[in-house]
Amino acid sequence: MWSRLVALVVLSSTAHSFYLPAYAPVHYCPPSKEGKHCQSRIDVFVNRLSSINSLLAFDFAKFDLCMPEDVYHPRENLGQVVFGDRIINSPYGVTFGVSKKCTFLCKKEYAAADSSALAKIDFLVNSIKKNYNHY
Repeated sequence: MWSRLVALVVLSSTAHSFYLPAYAPVHYCPPSKEGKHCQSRIDVFVNRLSSINSLLAFDFAKFDLCMPEDVYHPRENLGQVVFGDRIINSPYGVTFGVSKKCTFLCKKEYAAADSSALAKIDFLVNSIKKNYNHY
């Protein structure tokens, strides 16, 4: 019993980090110290939206939300492909060490006479009622 406890304490004190396959560590620093081995821009990605009240999951792009000008898909590992992740970049801009409050992202306008606009709003309202959210 004591030997197991001692082994656990020794092993836990020597383990300071872990490695996830396909994820290389990224070093972040303030914009003033940015260089080859350090970046200040933090990429924010979005995935599919799902609900506990529905079996269907939807792409983030299916919802009429703010999208970035240049949509791209980052490299995915095998687990993300198998689980059906649909990861894309988001329009949110985050910089390491820079504090921002209430930044304007985009503005959406819908015409009451436009049937496609009303369908988008109806889809969004129904998705909120079904408790769709990003996990």
